[in-house]
Amino acid sequence: MKRIIEIKLNEIELLKKFISGLNEAAKTFRYFNTREPSVISNHLVTLLMLINEQPIAYGHLEKEGRNTWLGICVLPKKSKQGIGEEMMKALIGKAKHLGLQSIELTVDMDNEAAIHLYKKMGFRLLQEFNGCHKFQ
Repeated sequence: MKRIIEIKLNEIELLKKFISGLNEAAKTFRYFNTREPSVISNHLVTLLMLINEQPIAYGHLEKEGRNTWLGICVLPKKSKQGIGEEMMKALIGKAKHLGLQSIELTVDMDNEAAIHLYKKMGFRLLQEFNGCHKFQ
């Protein structure tokens, strides 16, 4: 059974399980390389997608000054199955519910699958810097 749940600090073990399963995806999804999982206490929303209670995808919305940042990651073994799109739709729905006017994200320029997904979901390229694209 697949479901998306909103997690809080008391469910951080599920998040840690997801992070430990990133393996090669940690090279492109570096959010937790410099942050402890407890950073989710600062998020507007943190989501995990579970299949049979195993975390397979992650997403968050985080306010930083005037910007709201979106972060998303799908375990490599679950890529190309529409899971990223499902997570994006859930995050965009949460953003609308929270009344957020815009969402931004950055992605490595060589992450073609993610760039395709973001464009498909209506994000537009704002700028390029340090090997990354910034979308809104």
